[in-house]
Amino acid sequence: MRGKYFIAVVLATAVMVGGCQTERQREAERVHREAERQRLEGDRDSAAFKAGQRARQVAREAGKAAAAAGRKIEDGARKAREGWKEQERLEREQKGR
Repeated sequence: MRGKYFIAVVLATAVMVGGCQTERQREAERVHREAERQRLEGDRDSAAFKAGQRARQVAREAGKAAAAAGRKIEDGARKAREGWKEQERLEREQKGR
């Protein structure tokens, strides 16, 4: 009978120790998350962070401007080809007369 109580006490102790370690792990993770949150918050207030944000905005705007310029160039090239072909056609007509 004593052996059964001993086994029960050992098992109960093992469960409690496991539970404590799990609780310690949770607390350590919580502390880690909080430290990470504070670090990120501090980073957001830094000049380098704000410069990075602004650089990204400028790059996006430059990309949009480049795309618009590209469209204008393509349109101009298309019109130039049309003019070239039209002049070629006119010259053929004049030659044929």
